[in-house]
Amino acid sequence: MKQSQSPLDAETGGNAPSGSDDAALLLPPPGVEPLQQRAGGQYLGRLLRRDEVDRAIQLYREASFSQLTPKQWDWRFFGRNPRMGILPAVFHRDGRLIAIYPVTFRPVWIRGRELMAGQACNTLVHPEFRGGGRVYLFLMKFTFDVFWSHGLHFGYGGGATEEAMKVGAKLSTYRPLLELTVRERRLSLRLALGRRFGEVGALGARVLDASRRRTASRRHGGFELQTVAAAGPEFDELWRRKRGRYVVAVRRDARELDWRWFANPVPSQVIAARRDGRLEGYVVLRHHPDTGGPARLSTVIDLFSGQEPEVDAALLAAAAREAGDAGSDFLHFAPAPRSSAFPQVQAKPWRPARKEVDRVLVARCSYDPGQVGIQAEFDTVMDGANWYYCQGDSDFLD
Repeated sequence: MKQSQSPLDAETGGNAPSGSDDAALLLPPPGVEPLQQRAGGQYLGRLLRRDEVDRAIQLYREASFSQLTPKQWDWRFFGRNPRMGILPAVFHRDGRLIAIYPVTFRPVWIRGRELMAGQACNTLVHPEFRGGGRVYLFLMKFTFDVFWSHGLHFGYGGGATEEAMKVGAKLSTYRPLLELTVRERRLSLRLALGRRFGEVGALGARVLDASRRRTASRRHGGFELQTVAAAGPEFDELWRRKRGRYVVAVRRDARELDWRWFANPVPSQVIAARRDGRLEGYVVLRHHPDTGGPARLSTVIDLFSGQEPEVDAALLAAAAREAGDAGSDFLHFAPAPRSSAFPQVQAKPWRPARKEVDRVLVARCSYDPGQVGIQAEFDTVMDGANWYYCQGDSDFLD
């Protein structure tokens, strides 16, 4: 049976961006037309257009929800591949945008092959339409049918609330994937001495902190550690060389890293570890204030080492040094429980941070993954024990 053309292909003449293999990672069910819109009573579900970003931002503003700037919105949902800006939304019959399920399409490595996943970002229903759950149910059904019809069979998202967990379990749409516990390493005595001795303590902390930073090396265990400004071909080689050590992992080649970190309007610091000139891994830091207190934080939001503990150790040492140079009081990291980096932060100088557990969910978008020949991959991706995951695989701190 002839496969239907996606409306996204029709909009661009079916020409994928240069170097893109995204289309091959979508597996539409045979004979199913890509869903574009659906009417239901006083609601209309359709895909939000790129030129409607102001309407989406206004919806988040009316709901008093954290919102992206127009530049951030365009980068996150259209910057990676404009053809894959599939944003299911619900409109009231009076034309108002009242709900949205924004996602970013992310390629995921699963036991030797790649499939496209939807990374959910802040699903929202307008407060006026939350009673009874009708709009939410309409949005979820429309969204998952859109994804399935376009060939997207699963999704995931971090930062899930307990309410989302309960609703997902009730509707059989989401299931728990991982729980990440945040660990921290103290980098400065500024807060501790300042609380105890006031200005004199704060001055003493600056002297002690500066002394410790002077002794920090830019080499560790035979690795040369350096901040980089772009992801070149060596990152492609790194991904190809080490991806087979992971069962499930979001793709981390040069194209993905350039979009995720270097084109991101929110700045990050990417540190590469090389041994004898060869790239062996990298770590990504975000320097930011603590929303819950006076501390200045640096957070590890991505780390890739090929599951090599010695590379993890070198990268975390570099992260601590750079975070201290940036003036941070603490370094935070929430590694996946089965990662090689996890044991590195279970002993001193690391300790539990006073932060909520980061709950990661996985969503089933497929009615029958076996229909398109991915039952084994689908079963694998539904099990959190198979995942290598960092908080930057979602929209954490973006």
